[in-house]
Amino acid sequence: MEALLEEYYKTDPVLERFHNRKIFLDEASYQLNGVTQSGKTKLIKSYLSTLKKNTYIYIDCEDVRIDFDVMNTLLPRFCIENKITTLAFDNYNSNAKIFNIKQLIIASQKHYELDFLETIQVYPLDFEEFLAYEHKFDSSALNHYLKLGGLAVMHKVASDERNLFLQRVLKHSL
Repeated sequence: MEALLEEYYKTDPVLERFHNRKIFLDEASYQLNGVTQSGKTKLIKSYLSTLKKNTYIYIDCEDVRIDFDVMNTLLPRFCIENKITTLAFDNYNSNAKIFNIKQLIIASQKHYELDFLETIQVYPLDFEEFLAYEHKFDSSALNHYLKLGGLAVMHKVASDERNLFLQRVLKHSL
């Protein structure tokens, strides 16, 4: 587990094709809630990219390599030893124990009653945000938005696979 924490610490989160949203993160601690593919992970990675590399650690709680009992024991000491001030838990679940750290960011589809975190509800892109992903701005943009919805990832999905992709997203969310 120590090797996995080192890997998380040394790996820069990859942020592909991100356009600024109307919501953003700053130095406060947050809980981001929203349906899958609404942009929670991209918001976290965008914010982390503004920080000095050695000051944060990003952990995706869906990583099957995580032994939560061991991680919960090792992580507080690891953060102190490496002077980590920002901890980001993506796909957070209650198996990951929260401890005292300067900035905590968690993202989840489920809302957790954590009164020390500012809660931000992350919705899919609105029409203005969607336009940032469009290649052309003409009368078809609204029609395209209505067909694709507000999920930015839909621009990456091949047109013949979009219906099945959306069905999987909805099935996973519901």
